[in-house]
Amino acid sequence: MILSKNKKLKILYLFILLCYLFLDPFLRSVYSLNIIPYLVVIILFIGIYLKLNEQKVKRDIDIIPVLSITLLIISFLNWESFYNVSTYLGIPIAYLVYIHIRKELKIVLKSFLFINLIICLNEFLSNSYLFDSVIIDQFRNSSTLLDTKFSGGLTGVIRAKGLCFGPTTLGLFCISMSLLNRDNLIILISCIAASFLANSRLAIIVVTILLLIHLFDKFRLNKIWVLTIVSLNVILISIINKSSSDNIEISKSRIFQTFDISTSNNESRIEFWDKAFNMYMDYNIVEKLIGNNGFYKKKYYNNPESGWLSIFLDVGFFGFLLYFIPLGLILFYQYKTKSYIDMLSIFLVITVMLVVTFHLSALNNFMYWFLVFTFLENEKIKYQYYSSIKKLMIKNVYA
Repeated sequence: MILSKNKKLKILYLFILLCYLFLDPFLRSVYSLNIIPYLVVIILFIGIYLKLNEQKVKRDIDIIPVLSITLLIISFLNWESFYNVSTYLGIPIAYLVYIHIRKELKIVLKSFLFINLIICLNEFLSNSYLFDSVIIDQFRNSSTLLDTKFSGGLTGVIRAKGLCFGPTTLGLFCISMSLLNRDNLIILISCIAASFLANSRLAIIVVTILLLIHLFDKFRLNKIWVLTIVSLNVILISIINKSSSDNIEISKSRIFQTFDISTSNNESRIEFWDKAFNMYMDYNIVEKLIGNNGFYKKKYYNNPESGWLSIFLDVGFFGFLLYFIPLGLILFYQYKTKSYIDMLSIFLVITVMLVVTFHLSALNNFMYWFLVFTFLENEKIKYQYYSSIKKLMIKNVYA
């Protein structure tokens, strides 16, 4: 079978995107090679080329990347740095990928989830990473080695990370994958397993909620599936327990501490929130509207530990509207179609953004917007279908 020029280009496009999402941590950490700027240019160039050569199709989401680039151009002169430039620049990347290769990407993302799960299990059992990540701090001209000791913190728990920069990134990837595949039982179970191995408390909670929704709302399980799921979990837990019972106890302890605000981690998080709120209130009117990217990071050497606060500080009120309005529109469509269960997924996204920076890093920003575009398009179609059926019923009543 001879592939067309566009097909070949889309295969190349997918390969480059996968390098952008998953290969960067390895290359940057092991070989000190930062390929992100080059890959961004290539992804944008190929994506725009494919769009110019496709049949013109109007989409409601077309305005979002246009607004993001417009706001980027308006804002960057007032910014402290380009530290979180992906907050805007990641949007057209996710948009172009979504309109060109979303079906192919969804399949590949599932494969990478399973690959990550296998790597994570090996990391958890061997107490060592496939590679230790290195994070460069541009403000202090220093680097941080994210080895198992650093990721484990004071508790010393083993937190697997797979191909990601760190366990938190892996946890957020699992949240994104579970939201994209919330009707896929195998994916949900895999996401919970990977989240547990990464000891990502938020991911465990969110994915478990989505799994329970799936079980109680859909209830598609038969005896074979129940037996398979239980057997897989028993085998996995038995292997982990046999090799590292201390890690299990520490992991469970950390999970139960999630809602205890008296722990040092939660106290630090609340302190960062307070500093972020006070900094935004001290901004002048221009900074309040378009933000001052990197100013918080430069002053406190950390992000605000909240996605919404980070957006307010880095890209201002206009940036917040760009991120929040699409979620509000999705909720509107879901409310109108009486998809109340699906509304919970969006409330989960809003909540996750409250307590972590869901939108930061190349991988997480891409997954966030790929998720938003998927929800927007699907819910709009359901809304239009629901509205047409409703109008037809009304017409028949009065006929």
